[in-house]
Amino acid sequence: MNSPSSLETGRQDREVSLYGEGNVSAETFTIGAARIKQAFPKLPIGWYKILETMIDEENFTDKRFADSVNNLIKTCPFPEPTIANILGYDKKVKIYTYNEVTAEKLWSDVEAIDTGLGKPRWIKKENFSERFKKWEKK
Repeated sequence: MNSPSSLETGRQDREVSLYGEGNVSAETFTIGAARIKQAFPKLPIGWYKILETMIDEENFTDKRFADSVNNLIKTCPFPEPTIANILGYDKKVKIYTYNEVTAEKLWSDVEAIDTGLGKPRWIKKENFSERFKKWEKK
């Protein structure tokens, strides 16, 4: 799990990835690369080496990589995918402030989380996962 402060640092739009940051395991990469190879057999071996390096640099998790491969296979523009098609895949959720939750009357729909700011922020309950740390009043 990321440090709480990494959830919002420098973000003006207050959105955060549902996936967090991590590393793709060798097993997950092998499975994903095999699926890409089946769907797009003309891609050169070098493409996969660059992909592996880039997903490591971008701190992809196993889940984000697997989901991005599925999305690529379903939505790839003809004729072949680019590495950017995979790197650009993410699912983000909005982080709400107290004022936003109050103004939008969301109290029954949100969960307080710790973003490392010393005060709570909120996300929709359906988006809460182990990725987030619950807010505990200090």
